[in-house]
Amino acid sequence: MVLSTVFNLALRVLRIVFAPWSATYGPIKSLLNAPSDPEKDYLTAAWRDRKLSELSFVGITCALMAGVISSSFSWQTVSQAPWSTTASWYGSLALDLAAICMATQQGVALNRLSCYVDGPARIRSLLGVPPAVATGTIYPRWSQLYVWQTPIMLLNFSIFFYTMGLAILVFDALIRGDRLDGEVKTAILFGTVGSFAALNYISCTFLLYKQSIPD
Repeated sequence: MVLSTVFNLALRVLRIVFAPWSATYGPIKSLLNAPSDPEKDYLTAAWRDRKLSELSFVGITCALMAGVISSSFSWQTVSQAPWSTTASWYGSLALDLAAICMATQQGVALNRLSCYVDGPARIRSLLGVPPAVATGTIYPRWSQLYVWQTPIMLLNFSIFFYTMGLAILVFDALIRGDRLDGEVKTAILFGTVGSFAALNYISCTFLLYKQSIPD
């Protein structure tokens, strides 16, 4: 009974984590299977424009994140920080730069495809597999779902690794047993605020994508 409850809870968490993929799958499937070519072109153009806006937002956020990470290495406490902090921050910076490169690459690709007369049709050909023989339904390519989610995914992992390195830096003194009064207070405050932020993030993610998670 306990194992079943834990399994169901873990399954529910995974469905929440991958809910953004469901939110991406739906619009692409909709534009691929619109009833008429003009409607397909309209939905494809709308998806392209919003994807370009998303990629632009990711690029700006990555640039800001790169500045935050780089400036963190100049802190005085970094010289005494454990290796895991600097390793996490270097990894975060690598993920951040990769996200910038991919967002730029995808934005250029969409703009180039849009230059063709049949640009929307070319985009649909890229996004969808040939229609199923039995139903005639066109499904999104899973490889393309992964490709177009990668920039935001790398940005999220970059933020996660930076936060993890920051947490290690703050709690390092407590882990080693060097419990100075100021460091204890800092760790307690950081842990409280961090827990509150994480709770809000998880709750908002669940509420935002709740309708896209199948029962």
